[in-house]
Amino acid sequence: MKHPTYATLFFLVSLYWVSDYSSVSYSTQAQIVPDASLPQNSVVTINANIVDITGGTRLGNNLFHSFSDFSVATANTAFFNNAINVQNILTRVTGSSISQINGTLKTNGSANLYLINPNGIVFGADARLDIRGSFIASTANSINFSDGTQFSASNPQPSAILTISTPLGLQMGSNPKPISVLGNGDGLRTTSNLIDTSVGLRVDSLQTLALVGGDIAIAGGTLKTAGGNIEIGSLGSFGKVQFNSSDRGITLSYDTNNTFQNISLTNKASVDASGLGSGNIQVRGRNISLDGGSQIQSSTLGNQNGGTLLVKASEKVELTGASSDRQFFSGLFAEIKPNASGNGGDLTIEAAKFSLLNGANISTNIRGNGIGANLTIKTSESIEAIDSFITAIINPNAVGKGGTINIETTKLSLQDAQIGTDIRGKGDGGNIIVKAFDSIDIIGSTLGGRGPSGFVSSVGNSGEGKAGDITIETKKLSLQDGAGITSSTFGRGNSGSITITASDSVDISGVSSDVGRPSSLAALVNRTAQGKGGNIYLATDRLVVDRGGSISVTDNAGSNGAGNIRITANFMLLDGASRVDASTRAGVEGNIFLNTSNLQLFNNSRIQANAFGLATGGNIKIITDTLVAFGNSDITANAQQASGGRVTISAAGIFGTAFRSALTAKSDITASSDLGADFNGVVQLNIIEADPSRILNRVPVKIEDSSKLIVQRCQADVAQGKFTIVGKGGLPLSPNDVITASSTYEILGTSEPVKSSPQSLSPQPEKNLEVVEANNWAIAPNGLITLIADKSNTTPMNINALKPCRH
Repeated sequence: MKHPTYATLFFLVSLYWVSDYSSVSYSTQAQIVPDASLPQNSVVTINANIVDITGGTRLGNNLFHSFSDFSVATANTAFFNNAINVQNILTRVTGSSISQINGTLKTNGSANLYLINPNGIVFGADARLDIRGSFIASTANSINFSDGTQFSASNPQPSAILTISTPLGLQMGSNPKPISVLGNGDGLRTTSNLIDTSVGLRVDSLQTLALVGGDIAIAGGTLKTAGGNIEIGSLGSFGKVQFNSSDRGITLSYDTNNTFQNISLTNKASVDASGLGSGNIQVRGRNISLDGGSQIQSSTLGNQNGGTLLVKASEKVELTGASSDRQFFSGLFAEIKPNASGNGGDLTIEAAKFSLLNGANISTNIRGNGIGANLTIKTSESIEAIDSFITAIINPNAVGKGGTINIETTKLSLQDAQIGTDIRGKGDGGNIIVKAFDSIDIIGSTLGGRGPSGFVSSVGNSGEGKAGDITIETKKLSLQDGAGITSSTFGRGNSGSITITASDSVDISGVSSDVGRPSSLAALVNRTAQGKGGNIYLATDRLVVDRGGSISVTDNAGSNGAGNIRITANFMLLDGASRVDASTRAGVEGNIFLNTSNLQLFNNSRIQANAFGLATGGNIKIITDTLVAFGNSDITANAQQASGGRVTISAAGIFGTAFRSALTAKSDITASSDLGADFNGVVQLNIIEADPSRILNRVPVKIEDSSKLIVQRCQADVAQGKFTIVGKGGLPLSPNDVITASSTYEILGTSEPVKSSPQSLSPQPEKNLEVVEANNWAIAPNGLITLIADKSNTTPMNINALKPCRH
């Protein structure tokens, strides 16, 4: 049995809190009882199902009401029958009961309605708002004013404290109580209509709907405004919120010292500020979760520009799952809807951790005309996505420019998940920019094998425009089991470029279990496309491509050619039928540039810039200290119906491979043409001296007590001599450490090891040892390459297993 997540636990607690009050009798629910704390007290008159509220104390534009109990029954209306010129109706509950709002709250004119009850507030499925101003509901203790006074529910002030000043903010008490919004999950947007549903809590455009309390649970409930602001804040003890005026109502800002509590949206809950120009949504809490098909949306429906959607958690944001009928997926949306012509706003997620799970998704798609919203996800610890999508798509019949996807975190993990920008209409796609300070791990394929798990930018079959570029910066990058980073074009337009900087390592390994798709970095021009392939730039210390993995720029259409591959790495290994491929059917590009200290190819691996049809073979340029190729691993720039390309290799040593005019079962270097020898390309092998600055690692500088570096072991022979090895290894930090075997060369001679004799300190006669040049290779089980002399039955020596001294 799985342990429940924090979201599940919070939901259960919220349901318990709501159900604890659901059995309260009608007489309690329907009570609106004034207290006697104001100079002019509130007056309540019941006319059938209308509860008429008059009286109260007015100071300037402010009208104050105070009640010991305030609840509204189903089908009833609490009507604040205020003067038209009142701007703010400030209402507090001073008793000990929660407020159950199951009916309608109504005001006159455009007054803003504030309701504070420190005991808690529940909005039922039938709760409605009939007000033209903003609505702020809170479990705060008091409303703060700009002159320093407070209108307190927990400590009702004497009448002299009331003020004509503007409300400035909210002051929470100790352990603020929850706010719940209940519903049937029928408020999700299914049309592009400005007013798409009559359910839930709604305020007019350019107004604000705000809930500020302790834990906030929206269980199937609905919060709506057509282009106004929605504010949801879950605060801890003694938190503070400030009110700010804007052209779209009231916005909230939070004290930097605030602590936060939890916010959950479940059972197709809906928070929606979509309008002619989308409104602003701000959600602030400790842990924020959306589950069961719940959605937060701020989309553009008309010709005005969108606002911002901000979800910010001090700990975690989690989006997971779908509705029970799989018709709605949990997610965040800032789209340009069909027939709209305004630009999208920005969508931002900030947290310590972010999870996107089990079908949840985030979309900044363009379905009309305009510039898409930018998406930013920023976390201090981690981002994970499993079986989910993040998309910035220009849809068919849409025109615009895709928004940028920016991701910044410490660790990023994608499993069967995809983050992509796509052009299916007209316009340039958005760029993807990822910075992960520690690692990026990508595994598998997307649902149903529809594409690789990873990052994708593309021009679709019906698309016209340039695909976005992908830029990744990290310490370690791993692509496994069919994962990919891909920019491609299927339509009319160029694919984007891919730039990767990984300070430690890049590992590209394996194929997908469903359709056998290789893990890959790829910039592709597909058969139906009219465009040019993008480039791949990769810089890392250690690059490993194995078990069928690939790095490729290919043109399968024969239109404008493939891009180029440029790789800089200290160590580069291709193994297990892996490849670096720049194949093309047209153009003069499709070139490969490799700059590495150590290049190794094993077991049918390939570096190839081959050309098909009438295209000319590409160019391969390799600068390395050592090139090793075994097991039918080839370097080729071949052509079919045109001239072969050019292969230029500059190396201090080339082992296991050689130039040949045609491919063989050995490891070959070729630039041939199917047209014959007259059309063969050029293979140029330049043997250079090793540059020690390229192959030696920087030795750590650390001052040590020299006495600690003297090992108390037997004394070696005292004969004079000097033996210096210059190679790949660094220096061990102490005599007890060994040089790492994977970074050293082993040198085998025909002589016996010099023996040490601890029993005698007298010099021993020296033997004349013949120095024999190494003329063969041996490979140890761990893959270590060993230089050996031509002596029968020679096996690799393990330099870490030298014979001990005899005592």
